Amino acid sequence: MSKNKNYKRGRELEYRIKKELTNAGFFGATRSAGSHGVFDVVAVAPLSYVLFVQAKRTKEKLNPETAYKEDLEKCRELAKVLPRETQLELWVWTDHKGWTDKLVIKQAGELYNKGVDAR
Repeated sequence: MSKNKNYKRGRELEYRIKKELTNAGFFGATRSAGSHGVFDVVAVAPLSYVLFVQAKRTKEKLNPETAYKEDLEKCRELAKVLPRETQLELWVWTDHKGWTDKLVIKQAGELYNKGVDAR
């Protein structure tokens, strides 16, 4: 598949997440367009926390722990330095099935690594 087609599929997925989060009452859902960073969408839950979402799209159902091992490792490293008021998730969209996985990597209100001081 061409890079351009992959980009379009990913962008479409990010817009889907933005819409879903906005409909769920989140504020300021924003894509980190063109970024090749750890997260793809960020949004603010009302009076609560900031949500970071890493989005993945696949044609068939895969085990996210193995299929996205490197991405999960990057997310877990980032989670170690995020403050309590953040949540980090990996969402997987499987074509013709919809969201097949929504993994919470770091839960809002908790520190990912107990050895890291609260900020």
